[in-house]
Amino acid sequence: MSPKVILPQNVGKLSIKQHIKNELTVVPLTFRSVRQLLTDMVANYQPAVQCDDLGFSRYNSTYNQPDFSTFKQFKGFYMHVIQTPLAPAAIGPYSQAMVVGDLLFTSGQIPLRADGTLVEGDIAIQTTQVLANLKAVIEAAGASLSKVAKTTVFLKNLEDFGAMNAIYAEAFGSHTPARSTVQVAKLPRDVLVEIEAIVSLASMQT
Repeated sequence: MSPKVILPQNVGKLSIKQHIKNELTVVPLTFRSVRQLLTDMVANYQPAVQCDDLGFSRYNSTYNQPDFSTFKQFKGFYMHVIQTPLAPAAIGPYSQAMVVGDLLFTSGQIPLRADGTLVEGDIAIQTTQVLANLKAVIEAAGASLSKVAKTTVFLKNLEDFGAMNAIYAEAFGSHTPARSTVQVAKLPRDVLVEIEAIVSLASMQT
């Protein structure tokens, strides 16, 4: 008969993967008992953060960094919705950013203030606001611009590339992530620029 697994009281602070590792080091388990182990752990496991119906954990802005010990980690990956009041709120069926594994995918940022009002002006002014929004979202995930692996820049007019690039280079400094820049027919709110990013969170793993 397979042993009944009793989880430690701090189960919410450790990943299921770690608990499995701990149990396997002290109990000789058969295939049946391993199955029972996993069943019991899923039944008793309490995520450290609140999950919605899709299993996505909602980032709690009271923490300095997202808590990665969610049930999704048990299946080999996890997903976190990133939300911060320091950047424009999502106004449709999307999120400011999503953490998947050790990568952060941001939605495109346009020159809106955090309160949703539009910043008007030339490409330099708009790019400055866009990068400020992008920085706020990335920092809400516990990372920084220095962790950006790839950006995509959407311009209404490629003739604005030089002015946009000057502001962009100043924001990123010596860090030079991969980048694509394209001209598009039109952007939301008829703005001049939109930027999205993919960010590495690898150093945040424990």
